[in-house]
Amino acid sequence: MKRRIPALFLLILVISLVLGSCSTTFKSSNGKLSYGTFNGTKKGSFTTPKTNMLSLIAPYVLPITKPNQGLNDLIDPELAKLGANAAQNIEIQYGFDFLGVLVQSLTGGLLRWEYITVSGDAIAQ
Repeated sequence: MKRRIPALFLLILVISLVLGSCSTTFKSSNGKLSYGTFNGTKKGSFTTPKTNMLSLIAPYVLPITKPNQGLNDLIDPELAKLGANAAQNIEIQYGFDFLGVLVQSLTGGLLRWEYITVSGDAIAQ
């Protein structure tokens, strides 16, 4: 019986690490992260590559990397590839995956490994 308890604990830990992920999605229907409206020609859709960020303790206490504060820096290269200068129907997905859970678990919550991706429609005005 004593051997089953550590094995059961280990099994629960592994399952929680494998299934442990979380994300939050933000959406904007018009404008490149603004409240303005505009008209233009749709040039296609874009999705930025997943950008990882690392923070110490919490992202607001001591962020080591800050892609969430430079969303235009993520969006602009994708718009340039499509020959556009604005974005509509923006969707921002922010969260952590298995690697993030693993890093946070191994460091006791001192380090956080999160990701951010942005997608939307590229518009030329």
